[in-house]
Amino acid sequence: MMRTFSAFLIFCFTLTVSIRLMAGEPEPVLVNPDSTGGEAAGVAVESNIEIDELAAFDYIRAKERIYEQKFAEAIPFLELALKRDPKSAHLNNELAKAYAQVGDMEKAVACGQKAIEGDASKVDYRFNLAEALTAAKSYKEAKVQYLKIIELEPTNQRAGLSIAMIESELGDDNKAIDQLTKLVGETPESPLSLFYRARLYIEKNKITEAKADLERCLVLRPSFVEAGTALGLIFEKTNDIDEAIRVYSKIDGEGQFKKRLAFLYIQKNKLSEALESLLEYETSQPDDYTARVKLGLLHFELKNFDKAKNQFLQILKEQPDSDNVHFYLGWVYQAKKEWNLALSEFKKVTKESALFQESMIHAGFIYKETNRTKEGLTFTKSLIKKHKEVPEFYDLQASLFEGEKKFNEALKTLEAGLVQVKNDEKLLYFQAALFDKMGRSETAIGIMKKLIETNPEHAHALNFIAYYYADRGEHLAEAEEKAIKALTIRPNDGYIQDTLAWIKFKKGEFDEALAKIEKASELIPDEAIVYEHLGDIYSAKNNKEKAQVAYKKAVSLAKGKDKDMAQKIEHKLAILEGPLNASKKENRLPSTEKAE
Repeated sequence: MMRTFSAFLIFCFTLTVSIRLMAGEPEPVLVNPDSTGGEAAGVAVESNIEIDELAAFDYIRAKERIYEQKFAEAIPFLELALKRDPKSAHLNNELAKAYAQVGDMEKAVACGQKAIEGDASKVDYRFNLAEALTAAKSYKEAKVQYLKIIELEPTNQRAGLSIAMIESELGDDNKAIDQLTKLVGETPESPLSLFYRARLYIEKNKITEAKADLERCLVLRPSFVEAGTALGLIFEKTNDIDEAIRVYSKIDGEGQFKKRLAFLYIQKNKLSEALESLLEYETSQPDDYTARVKLGLLHFELKNFDKAKNQFLQILKEQPDSDNVHFYLGWVYQAKKEWNLALSEFKKVTKESALFQESMIHAGFIYKETNRTKEGLTFTKSLIKKHKEVPEFYDLQASLFEGEKKFNEALKTLEAGLVQVKNDEKLLYFQAALFDKMGRSETAIGIMKKLIETNPEHAHALNFIAYYYADRGEHLAEAEEKAIKALTIRPNDGYIQDTLAWIKFKKGEFDEALAKIEKASELIPDEAIVYEHLGDIYSAKNNKEKAQVAYKKAVSLAKGKDKDMAQKIEHKLAILEGPLNASKKENRLPSTEKAE
């Protein structure tokens, strides 16, 4: 217990003021200064103090510095005062506190003991001595002082709490819990005993008991931030996010818990609630960089693009070198199709940033999307020259060549990349896909098989081979085995679902094929090939009406992207609608149908 509880003990003593006030201990009573100069100095002197007249001047000078938290400067004046009045219990106590503040616990303990020798009835003297002894890790001696305090004041809760903490620090958690349980019985309306008992229950992994105590704490004192934090963290660690949200929502923490709430709402995909919490948090913590960036991202996710833009621009005014924010702002501009502004922001991300590669890929995408292939190729050539070891840049350049149907140039780029980054899986996969597009399917399959030999869990390579076999109606058992394995690796991949549906179709298992293709259409609703397959399956099931709907959807998705595919599906639709329509469209078909 001693190895983990010491950190908690330190935490507990940071709450000393809270303990004193919540336990009902009054603050010091101050009166007007006497004629020795206190009024001129603006310092109040405690009443009922007996100090030698010669010592009073030095004492007042010390108190001036103590009120300014200048304890090291106060100590010499207190020492002078004590020389003038060496038997003063009060001066010894004040000096003990000052020594404790500067970390000299040995002197603090010595002065504290002299203070008690001077006046054994003063509870606050004993508290100061006990705390100094505790800080010096003289736990048994500290316990003696706390017990003396309880003799003087049997209902002193602060002393009782301190004894419980010391028992735990001495390694006896059971005694500590017994002490706290006793205090709970004596002062059932005080949350402190419950809180510390809960912390001990957590240490002993008695989570149910800890939760009960912390819940009671919050009933008694809804603003008890530490209790709310502890309870919320318990629920988070047990993955009960809804309960964590409930607890944090009730804490009167002046906005500080709204950030935590926002992140929990994000986990639950409740983005509007997350935004509301984070906006409230920002009012109390306007300089929290992480929260401000998260606000911008939430606006982006909620498609509030202008608000996201303004948020990121404001942050960049204050932190113009933030790579992350330049990247996010580029993201916003890209979503708004403000291509030049997006390109400018992505290019501002420095090469030292973890987002550098992704930023450059986004920039390359913009060149491709805006049909600025020549600029894009110049850009990617420069990237490759400076970063030969980055396979993504070869992939990016090859994709630009692919978009122009310059397959040989794309292959040369990938080969150059594979010289620099041998056996890179992404480059090899792209290479195989290009060979397939060029009609060199056997070469493509050979590369995919090598990929699987190197990485048996390569889902995309497994799916490629499975679809290749299915489309040709070959090796359907092997195709199905590979597709099922790929789907195990990537269960939410719509393309693999489509492959499995196509295998089932080729095997004549139309009902199973339909179930798989419907799942694929949910996962990738904008893919023409999925709706073409859906139409084929409905056609095979003699459901002409649904087949027509599916084919029309496929045509609408293919137009503008793949002219050949659109024409092929239109021909299927025409045949379904009648031979006359089919003959009218026959002359528009390509001479050979390309495999899907």
